[in-house]
Amino acid sequence: MILLAGSLHKFKYFLVPQLLGDAYFTHPLYRTIAADLNSGAGAAHSLTGALQFVYRGPYTFSQFFTGSSKDYGAVHVDDMLYLFGMPLLIPNGLPKSSAEYEIMKKYVGLYVEYAKNGNVEIFTKIGPCTIESFERSDGSGICDYLSIANGTEPFKVEHTWNVARMQLWDYVDKTLF
Repeated sequence: MILLAGSLHKFKYFLVPQLLGDAYFTHPLYRTIAADLNSGAGAAHSLTGALQFVYRGPYTFSQFFTGSSKDYGAVHVDDMLYLFGMPLLIPNGLPKSSAEYEIMKKYVGLYVEYAKNGNVEIFTKIGPCTIESFERSDGSGICDYLSIANGTEPFKVEHTWNVARMQLWDYVDKTLF
């Protein structure tokens, strides 16, 4: 790989964390879902639902990981700010009139609903993860999941996934390990 001087900064602060996230979290999750689907039942019988928290609000742990105030998007454990609150970063809590407060209420509600009922309505509506939905013929993604992201509707069902990068990590696993 040839990197131009100007792109080294981007590589260091954008691509490297993505690759590390793939290697240590995303790819193992992908392989776990695949193994569950291929265990004989044809559907992910142990998967109640999946969610991806990529919402980047005004409060983030990004600076702790990067040493920079630059916006790299949501980082690992940013969801904890909305699930548990963090007095260190948000001493007075989220303003009740903010979008972040509404996200917090709905996000905590998912966990409360699961604790009370053993399931979450949105996951019931999404339906089960099957081999057919996991291995989409166009290669665009995997099973449907709940995405919590920036936008006009922060809670929405998605299925996009960087399958090419997962295949890269499959290749690395088979070749090196």
